[in-house]
Amino acid sequence: MNTLSNNQTEVKEVVMPNLGRPADPNSKRQQRLAEIAAKKADPNFKLGRPANPESAAYKRRQELEAKRAAGLLKLGRPAVEGSKNQLKKAEMEAKKADPNYKPERGRPVNPESAAYKRRMELEAKRALGEVKKGRPKMIKPVEQPVINVEDIMTIEVPTAPKQKNKKVKETV
Repeated sequence: MNTLSNNQTEVKEVVMPNLGRPADPNSKRQQRLAEIAAKKADPNFKLGRPANPESAAYKRRQELEAKRAAGLLKLGRPAVEGSKNQLKKAEMEAKKADPNYKPERGRPVNPESAAYKRRMELEAKRALGEVKKGRPKMIKPVEQPVINVEDIMTIEVPTAPKQKNKKVKETV
């Protein structure tokens, strides 16, 4: 493709060689293909199997289409006025219209439970500044002198004056 001045392009025609044997223009297949090509050129041409206007499904579709065009067709089950569900929905809409409305979420709290009481005590301590939020600081253990176990188990037992003091090990 060559570019010409004024944004014009030159189109080069490519000739494809005829492959295979030539088709007979008088064959049934070629005649059928020509008919289909003529029908597709028609803007009112519809693909697929034609509908039977006498069938119940076709009649039902026509009725639904007429109702839809008139605006009478509504989706879903019709609502029963004055039912418990409708009253509940109306009440919720009225609550939502109130600007001070805050929806209740989750399970209600049992003020008698031990966990609730413990939480309230912690909140009261936090309000006074006695307890800080978050994880408490780790308490480091105080280093103690290392005690030998053998020293604890060894007990000197006095013996008769003639003998020297002996160390006797007792097992606990």
